[in-house]
Amino acid sequence: MSKGEDIISLLDKGYQEIQNIKDGDKLIFQLTKLTLKALELDNMILKLQKLDEIEKAITTQEQLRDDRDILEILQKCDSLAVLAKLYDNDKYNLVKAHKRVYEKIRTFTHQYNPNHILLIEQIRKVNNLEDFKVLQKTIYEIIIFLFNLAEDSSSFQPLFEYMIKALLLTGCKESLDRTFLAVLDKIIPKIFLKRDCYYIQIIMEQIILSVQYKHDFIDPSIVGRAIISKFEDMIQIYEYIGPFLFNLFEWNLEIFQNLLKYGACKQVIQLIILIAKSASLGIKDKNEKQQYYQGLLNGFRENLLPLLNKSLKNKYCLEDIINLIIFLYISPGQPETDKYIKGSTKYLELLEQNIQELQKNNDLSPQQQQSISLLVIEFNKNKYPFAKLKPQGSVYQRDQNKLWLQIQSETVVYEKVGLRNLCNTCYLNSFLQSLYYTDKFRELILSIESRQEFIPEQFNLHYELKRAFIFLATQRKVIDYCPIQLKKSFREPYKSAIEQQDAGEFGAHLFDDFENQFNKADYQKVKKMFIGIQKAKFICGSNCQYALDGPNEEFLQLTLNFTKKNYSFSSDDQQITKLIELYLEEKLEYTCEKCKKTSQGNKKMQFILLPEYLIIQLNRFIFSYGSKQKNMDKVQLEHEIKLKEQNKELKYQLYSIIIHQGTSSEAGHYISYSCINNKWWKFDDSEVSEVQSINIEFRYNMTPYILFYKKA
Repeated sequence: MSKGEDIISLLDKGYQEIQNIKDGDKLIFQLTKLTLKALELDNMILKLQKLDEIEKAITTQEQLRDDRDILEILQKCDSLAVLAKLYDNDKYNLVKAHKRVYEKIRTFTHQYNPNHILLIEQIRKVNNLEDFKVLQKTIYEIIIFLFNLAEDSSSFQPLFEYMIKALLLTGCKESLDRTFLAVLDKIIPKIFLKRDCYYIQIIMEQIILSVQYKHDFIDPSIVGRAIISKFEDMIQIYEYIGPFLFNLFEWNLEIFQNLLKYGACKQVIQLIILIAKSASLGIKDKNEKQQYYQGLLNGFRENLLPLLNKSLKNKYCLEDIINLIIFLYISPGQPETDKYIKGSTKYLELLEQNIQELQKNNDLSPQQQQSISLLVIEFNKNKYPFAKLKPQGSVYQRDQNKLWLQIQSETVVYEKVGLRNLCNTCYLNSFLQSLYYTDKFRELILSIESRQEFIPEQFNLHYELKRAFIFLATQRKVIDYCPIQLKKSFREPYKSAIEQQDAGEFGAHLFDDFENQFNKADYQKVKKMFIGIQKAKFICGSNCQYALDGPNEEFLQLTLNFTKKNYSFSSDDQQITKLIELYLEEKLEYTCEKCKKTSQGNKKMQFILLPEYLIIQLNRFIFSYGSKQKNMDKVQLEHEIKLKEQNKELKYQLYSIIIHQGTSSEAGHYISYSCINNKWWKFDDSEVSEVQSINIEFRYNMTPYILFYKKA
């Protein structure tokens, strides 16, 4: 008999003994004994099943009182799933050891794969409905547990994406579980109370990704539709994250067919209208994706009308369905509408019959009756006159209709967007902002095709960078972007570190990862933008004057040393051009290959090829007298510099700066400044503001550290 079979046998025997125990203390003793034995099982699903059986078998209202028993059970909790299940059972009285519980949560969330601790890996592999139900119930317990205990902790926000993934995977093709509806009623109001766009953004992204997920009996679209139906106002949500979502995904008809297959709801219909409107604007503005937008609208016309016809009897979203029908078939400026009207005669006849039935319905509100009349009027005066229908009652002009029907080009003002600090992440925020305002690099990232799976094997650096850039490029509201997923796509230590890191080192490692993770063609474009070639020549300082040419070497950035050797604050300004001259020609001790003498020779650098964008790093952090110190010398910012590429002179213009604020080499704060349309803007994590002059802006402890120049 195996270990697992032996444990199950002991548990089954224990259940039988419970039937004859009447004393509360003895029942609690048996509860402890059986629980500790069940926790020894290796099979996760079996362990969860046995814990449920123990809970059902022991009906006493008594609780564990002995601290040793409570701590022993807590110590043997080897997963977040088990911890959540036991915490939810009052008999175990784990609330008494709440500090240890919080420690356990931190351990699980920081040391283990979120896909594993939230049972995402397990539920994806499940192959029978019984095991699925066990995991489904446990996922609900975990989510409620985290909302109740960890909502204000630093681990909650990074876990939120996985919580939504797990919740979506509890969708079953049979029906919605009642427990799920209770979970939804608990968590959705809390999310909206946070007033944080990040949570809504994650929910919408994961729903869109999940509705195309294929499984024998798991169907995330039923959960996705239920979550969306809890949103009070899809129009307001779309104002904040709609342009981001519209540009992030390759929208297709399957997304909306899956969201509608369990019945229409007001919020899903509104989302379709808003996506259709965005596509219409893209066509009218002669966007480069015009053919894609046209195909999306044509797909809506061809395939959604039958679904909408079936949903017309749903009075809770009747007005929105009518708005969508009018938009797809009647709106002025819609290209190729005639073709799809002629091809949809059968469905339009059915639509006419459905409207005729609706007009006989006395339960409709005056607004709904007027919406129906508006539809009849619009069809009668446009493409497809209804022979049997006439408008009933008065039709008032609604401002809402203008929103749905208006597709002319809009004057859009895009806001400058900050990046949220995720605990000492100002170093990566500042470098990413400078990269974003590197025009050609931004265009490259936004143009490369990159898709994300619902449950990816690992975080994709290019996709997450593109995702962040799309948000920065499309935001019309003053809200910041939360780069949690982007941070997870970086290498260590940046992926998980909560300590301050060096912005220059981060940038160098980031470009290494571009080379390793981008395809060759895309990386060559990055390389052409940022990578230069230089060559060193060593000249003997003795009388022989022998010169030795070094090999051609690639460089990402020029690291410039200061002219002084004292590392305290100096009132003298350092000039960038002078520091470059020092870089290009310096004295150093050199042993000549020809005369074999060691002397103070010369090292001369020559630029063979200069990049389009030149990154200059000032060597502020230096080891001196056994410790790392910061050079506080002021730097005279030169907005234009000249460099020689072999014998050709090139001009470079300053367009972005990263400054380090503070006097310590081990701490401080990074802020970036970028020149946008001849105006300088300050990006201090989430805070974005225009500045009059970057020279005036810098205080004593704010020292330029990394400078970004572009060819004039």
